[in-house]
Amino acid sequence: MKYVKVDILVNNGGMAGPDLRCTSKQGWETTLTVNYLGHYLLTQNLLPLIKESKNGRIVNVASAAYEFFNIDIGDL
Repeated sequence: MKYVKVDILVNNGGMAGPDLRCTSKQGWETTLTVNYLGHYLLTQNLLPLIKESKNGRIVNVASAAYEFFNIDIGDL
């Protein structure tokens, strides 16, 4: 392992748009994957290194873009 600890993780990245509806080969909707699942997976993989830091922090950043789109929770 190259690093023994991570002091801070900033999850900042996303996409949105009405014409971006597509799915991956695994069947995951792209916007959900980029905005949520990617951050979750990265955080889970780095969590052991973050816990090694005395003051490890995780910061999740979001935008106000959600205000412009409707999410169909039944069709994620």
